[in-house]
Amino acid sequence: MAFIHIANLDAAFEQVPMSDAMRRRLSRSNFIFSGMKALHELHEAFPSLVEENGVRKPFKRFKTRHISPN
Repeated sequence: MAFIHIANLDAAFEQVPMSDAMRRRLSRSNFIFSGMKALHELHEAFPSLVEENGVRKPFKRFKTRHISPN
């Protein structure tokens, strides 16, 4: 099981520059891995939460543009 986790980690982060120490810590700790994954997802989602002028987008507008009905 640990080998699968490490292989998935290496494949997911192979294009992200990081030190060997950081890679070892990520491969040994699910807490650190899940935190890094959540942070990455927040960085991807943030542009969807604000208008072009930087003002926070109302939830109703976000919902109609980014959440599919099914």
